[in-house]
Amino acid sequence: MKLLFATLAALRFVMFAGWLALCVPIQIVVKFFNWRIQNILPIYFHKVLTQAILGMRIETRGTMSTSVPTLFLSNHLSYLDTITLASIIPTDFVAKAEVADWPIFGYLTKLQGTVFIDRNNKRGATEQAEAIINVMREEKNIMLFPEGTSTDGSDVKPFKSGLLQSFMNVKDLDLVIQPVSIACFGSNGIQNRYAWYGDMTLMPHLWTVFETSGLHVVVTFHEAFKASRFTDRKQLAEFAHSQVKNGPYGILSE
Repeated sequence: MKLLFATLAALRFVMFAGWLALCVPIQIVVKFFNWRIQNILPIYFHKVLTQAILGMRIETRGTMSTSVPTLFLSNHLSYLDTITLASIIPTDFVAKAEVADWPIFGYLTKLQGTVFIDRNNKRGATEQAEAIINVMREEKNIMLFPEGTSTDGSDVKPFKSGLLQSFMNVKDLDLVIQPVSIACFGSNGIQNRYAWYGDMTLMPHLWTVFETSGLHVVVTFHEAFKASRFTDRKQLAEFAHSQVKNGPYGILSE
């Protein structure tokens, strides 16, 4: 059985490498010329990656906002959230600065479209928020994980509100915000392989994902609302947090 899983992982790794070799040059070209198709190609890249190569089943519930730009606020279980969400939402991401230096994924996040921020730089929060807002002014959606870290899925950590005040102050965008919940279902504990958190190392976890079949990820879109509905960033964060906790969220048994 171990040999079978190892063979599956090796096959998926080869497919992944081949898919990268095919798609990355194309995305480099379209980003260089700033063609609008650069916002659509990642969806098809990630659909093939998550469903055809990794064998994940991705289910959506609720109605995704069609307003552009929309700021999506989601709970965070794993780096796999990024490829899951990118397979269904045309969006750029906000990620911590160190992600840019990750092997493979760091480069892919740059091609996808990512604003890297230093969460420890409290004084620079306004400038970092302005960088995100400038991306949205280019008519691009943004996905933010306001917990500030990935978790084991047992709970949704309180949302950090530092960046949200700047979004509330932007009048020219009339910004729409949509809370999103992510849950991974599976049987016999297989769903536990999705979460990546704490001191887990990237490559061993990724190899385990290559060995795994049967991950069922549910993405729930909660009711969208205007940022102008709130005048206090903490109230906005608490409201979005309460919506995400309506779930389903986390790691669950089918």
